[in-house]
Amino acid sequence: MIKTKSIAALFFALTCTFAQSFEVATIKPGNPGDRRKMFGIMPGGRFSASNVTAKELILFAYDLKEQQLSGGPGWTNSDTWDVVAKPESTGSPDQINPEQIKIMMRALLTDRFKLTLKRDSKELSVYNLVVAKNGPKMPESKDAGGPGRAKRNIRMGRGQVDGQQISMQTLADVLSRVSGRPILDKTGLTGIYDVKLEWTPDVTDGPIKVNPAEPPPSDPSGPSLFTAIQEQLGLKLDAQKAPVDVYIIERVEKPSEN
Repeated sequence: MIKTKSIAALFFALTCTFAQSFEVATIKPGNPGDRRKMFGIMPGGRFSASNVTAKELILFAYDLKEQQLSGGPGWTNSDTWDVVAKPESTGSPDQINPEQIKIMMRALLTDRFKLTLKRDSKELSVYNLVVAKNGPKMPESKDAGGPGRAKRNIRMGRGQVDGQQISMQTLADVLSRVSGRPILDKTGLTGIYDVKLEWTPDVTDGPIKVNPAEPPPSDPSGPSLFTAIQEQLGLKLDAQKAPVDVYIIERVEKPSEN
């Protein structure tokens, strides 16, 4: 167990160090009658989200799974918000990547939601992403632009992942969203790959926050997520217990309207 500590000030200082912050941000209550959710990062780093809860914003900003976040009043998991945020101009859209957007979102949560988190460590059920017996089946990207660029080239739907120029760490992060557990990259693969994965979701699959209304693959008898990873990618998921960072909401407030 590691010592707990408040991390809001640390991440806020980090955003200042890199001069990364949203120049303009609008936060409004979501439409309670609309069940659709949307997260999007547009060219130039413009962030847009519809009908998302405060907890979902925190999970996105800190790259957490649901088991890694606890605490906070009930409204953080029920009230929804529409968020549109535009970063300061850098002169080139390629200079802003999704990881920088997440850092800027942490600063926004600290400023507008008055968010303070406490970090701890807890042993959780995880999956190790490892290479299967016969080796990986994914082609290496011909134009490997690097992991930072790769995350902009991922399309996700329910039962589908299609990515170009992605690292294994990025793939592990993506699969974590649907596996219901944190996934740790233990493949040892350092290349950049093109990945196409299709499976038939079941009720145990975790939610995907991108295009949730998109239908699953047409074949209802298709492979499970675990089978598809092994047959289509030459990888597999091994269940393990491991210490994982967890976060507790110490303070959070509803944001004032603009």
